[in-house]
Amino acid sequence: MLNYQGPFSWGADAENAVHNAVVVEEVAKIAYRSIYLNNELRSIDNTLLDKHF
Repeated sequence: MLNYQGPFSWGADAENAVHNAVVVEEVAKIAYRSIYLNNELRSIDNTLLDKHF
C-alpha cells in the first residue's frame, strides 16, 4: 500500500505556509536525486547537522 502524504508546514499566514511546504519538497527532491546519482552517500556528521538544525 502506497502512502501519499505531503509535508505538514506552517507559517505566519497561509501563503507563507505553502511557501514553506514547497521549500521542504525541493530539499527532499535534491536529497533524493543526490542519493540516486551516488548511492554511496552517507548522512552528514552530527556536528554539522546540529549546527544547521
